[in-house]
Amino acid sequence: MKVPLNWLKEYVAIKDTPAELAAKLTSRGVKVDYAAPLGQELARIKAGRITALEPHPGADRLQVATVEADRLYTVVTGAPNVAVGQLVPLAVPGAVVAGGQTVEVTDFRGVRSEGMVLAADEMGLPGTHEDGLLILPDTIAPGTDLVELFSLHDHVLELDLTPNFSHCLSMVGVARELAAINQAAMTPPVIPEALSGGETARLIRIRISAPDLCRRYTARIVREVKVGPSPIWLQRRLQSAGMRPINNVVDVTNYVMLELGQPLHAFDYDLLHGSEIIVRRAGEGESITTLDGVERELTAEMLVIADRDRAVALAGVMGGQETEVTEATRTLLLESANFVGWSVRRTGRAVGIRSEASARFEKEADPEVTAKAVNRVVQLLEEIGAGRGVEGLVDVYPAPVAPRKITLRFARVNQLLGVQVSPAEADSILNRLGCRVSPDGQDRRQVEVPTWRTDIEGEIDLIEEIARHYGYDRIPSTLPTGVLTAGGLPDRRRASRLAKTTLAGLGLAEVVTYTYLDPELPEMIYGSQGSIPPIVIANPLSEERSAMRTTLVPQMVSTLAYNWRQRNLDLALFELGPVYRAEELPLTQLPEEPYHLSIGLLGRLDREGWDVKPEPADFYTLKGIIEALAVSLGVGGLSFQPSDHAWLHPGRQAVIYLNGDEIGVMGELHPDVVDRFELGGRPQVAELCFDRLTAGGGATPVYRAIPRFPAAVRDLALVVRTDIPAEVVLELIRETAGPTLAEVRLFDVYEGRPVTVGFRSLAYTLVYRADRTLNDDEIDASIEAVVDEARSRLGAQLRV
Repeated sequence: MKVPLNWLKEYVAIKDTPAELAAKLTSRGVKVDYAAPLGQELARIKAGRITALEPHPGADRLQVATVEADRLYTVVTGAPNVAVGQLVPLAVPGAVVAGGQTVEVTDFRGVRSEGMVLAADEMGLPGTHEDGLLILPDTIAPGTDLVELFSLHDHVLELDLTPNFSHCLSMVGVARELAAINQAAMTPPVIPEALSGGETARLIRIRISAPDLCRRYTARIVREVKVGPSPIWLQRRLQSAGMRPINNVVDVTNYVMLELGQPLHAFDYDLLHGSEIIVRRAGEGESITTLDGVERELTAEMLVIADRDRAVALAGVMGGQETEVTEATRTLLLESANFVGWSVRRTGRAVGIRSEASARFEKEADPEVTAKAVNRVVQLLEEIGAGRGVEGLVDVYPAPVAPRKITLRFARVNQLLGVQVSPAEADSILNRLGCRVSPDGQDRRQVEVPTWRTDIEGEIDLIEEIARHYGYDRIPSTLPTGVLTAGGLPDRRRASRLAKTTLAGLGLAEVVTYTYLDPELPEMIYGSQGSIPPIVIANPLSEERSAMRTTLVPQMVSTLAYNWRQRNLDLALFELGPVYRAEELPLTQLPEEPYHLSIGLLGRLDREGWDVKPEPADFYTLKGIIEALAVSLGVGGLSFQPSDHAWLHPGRQAVIYLNGDEIGVMGELHPDVVDRFELGGRPQVAELCFDRLTAGGGATPVYRAIPRFPAAVRDLALVVRTDIPAEVVLELIRETAGPTLAEVRLFDVYEGRPVTVGFRSLAYTLVYRADRTLNDDEIDASIEAVVDEARSRLGAQLRV
């Protein structure tokens, strides 16, 4: 069952996205296989009237048309059916037609064409290119947006229904289910009723000779029939629902079947013998030629629709060719009947036919909808100008089906579901599903089930409906008895996964190196005095893998050097893994295995493009990566202080602190180390103790509402000694500015005249916020307090 959402919206309000709608229906048992977009690419297609037509001066098969839409367009076309006065679809420049083709202004042998007039298939409508242009009704105004008018943008839900969801084999049925899920109002189509009898009863007689196989048969007559193509909106809806448009009469019967779930059939009234319809079993040796042109032998087990002399249809399966509706038909007999499901299934299987109609009858259609459906067909035929309904109808209903009444016990509900569903909630669910609920004592209800729910036969079915709409996810699962252990990843594994994802998102590639290395490698970086002694293995496989690493930097630098020699000049790498630290050597106990993180940058992080000129990675690039990682891990309190490691470049290095504790080091490699490894460029490296970085577990993200009041922004420039780090001034501002300071950042550093030698100017932007509008006096007081404190503690002066 395919459900176009534009059609469904006529019966129930839909605020959910197609994906959300599919999830809601599936969770209630109405399985949705997929939600597919339809016609989303179509754009800028307008209605246009052809006002002039001339032969193309340079091509015999082309014509030049003047088309009036929002303005006059000149269009070159080779359509065989083009004519002056026609209203046709016009794809203006920039339009997109079916298949994704974009229409632009084009030169056709010296004639400038400003668009394209379209066939039906180019709008995603039923038809072929060979049919020529799609001719639109004259009631449409030139310039009208056809994409919007015909609802060409749509989504279609493909339902995979189990037999107990036969009530969802119609648009109205799906709308009822969705209204029950969302607790929304459902608006069925307004259909005028026709009273039994009238002129129709004088024109046709109905007799049911097999009431055990046919519960009800309803018929109406339509005169002044004009068989032809259906309106575009009707063709579009059938196509979206997976059915092929044929003609206006057949299309309307199919439309109503999809809308209400009631199959219908139209006979050419003038071809019926005796103005009589008899619903009977087939005679032995009887045959019928069905609409597909095949002659079929019938048996006494098959139910047929017959006139006075012969069978004219296989009940619920397919009509007969002898009474088929054609362009010559002027009067219709419309059939809307209710057949027993097993009879239709057996007949369809015997003759090898399974149709949309038989699929619905097999699952037991609602007998109460037959009259409503035939009246709906007459209503639509009249609306599209395809015929005029005759007064009255014939309705043969030998044994009317009464709504089933079932006793529901709440104790049984709670016993089977394992939860305490309140009577009020159960009543609400059943009422939303169309049931009538009446009290029957404190713990019981009498439930009248609507006739369209042919699958609800007993109390257990009502309990299943309550469970569906109560929510299977709200019903707790009962675990088997035994010792259960909680699952989940260790904190280190969880943090390392997040760190890897973050660094990869920042453009870094992970490397994995051996935990064994050459003992001389650390000395090439740290020197004989600065390295931590590695743990030498007693029986190494080779000298190059004879020691266990105590730090990740040597192998990161070695990896950068290897790639540099292979002409991989732009590198952004990280490694996350254990190092091995021993308190004393030789080992008397197993070494510690803390996790460390190393980062190596060389060259440019971004690829060069026509609009991008990336700069080589530097100290601040590396610092930004580390800060971004800390934010991702929920770690606060990170700071950087100048350091003096001999293996790093003087003035381009820092020690990394977390809440005052040293956790790592970063900076640019010293030129001597660069030369030692035969590297080029300005390599940046960092190493952090990952276990210390994540020891606090990370802060849980906290939602902050969008500020209701505007911020107040001030700039403050302080002149301080050059040996005072900008971070120190930054922390002083945070401590002193008061609780209304929301943000502070450094935006300028200046040395030179008129600033005194040995001093520099640090300029900061201060952003103030509060749950009210701040005034200048408050902010001035904060700025003054910051200046006073900076003057007192740092000897700073305000730069004016």
